[in-house]
Amino acid sequence: ENFQHVAPAAIPGSNFWLCIGPRWDDWSKAKISEVAVPIFKTADHSGAPYEEIARTGFLWGGAAFTKRVEATADGKLRKVTAYLLALKEAMFLSLFAPDFACAPRLFGHQLGRAPSWSLVAMERVVAPNLLSYLAEVSTKEELLDLLLAAVDLLACLESHGVRHNDLWAANLLVASRESPGQGPKVRLIAIDFEAAELTEEGLDSV
Repeated sequence: ENFQHVAPAAIPGSNFWLCIGPRWDDWSKAKISEVAVPIFKTADHSGAPYEEIARTGFLWGGAAFTKRVEATADGKLRKVTAYLLALKEAMFLSLFAPDFACAPRLFGHQLGRAPSWSLVAMERVVAPNLLSYLAEVSTKEELLDLLLAAVDLLACLESHGVRHNDLWAANLLVASRESPGQGPKVRLIAIDFEAAELTEEGLDSV
């Protein structure tokens, strides 16, 4: 209950202060040094440049992690993390092959050492997240479509034996369905499978 916030340290490098205390003017500070991840080449094999779109550090399970996300204009996304988080995401994305109905398409992965890092290459889904999409919803039909898409997403995750564990607005993208037929005109795509787990059914199928 005394946790205040994580603030950037006033020194160069990837460091943060974990600020703890009952009042904003009476902190105890613990320095957090993030685990570095390597800097890769700035273009893919076709020459398309990668652009950094996110860089974060976070605490999870008592350890500090670094995550860097880069994208190309032609629809590729590269995520590099400390330790095995990106490799874990690659494993979960692979479960949705070959159609990838409710997750980004997986292109590849890589594991490095000294320091430990991993990389996942995937489809960059260009679509609004759930919160942005809801701000534009104006009809009951659109809302019903979204609810049906949510049911489809949960069914998709369950049928592949995946428990996402981090389904919130920022991790749900609302994309147009290419061939809606009698179903909803949109589909929900889950991203960020770093906290995911296999269900009992998923464990049995692996």
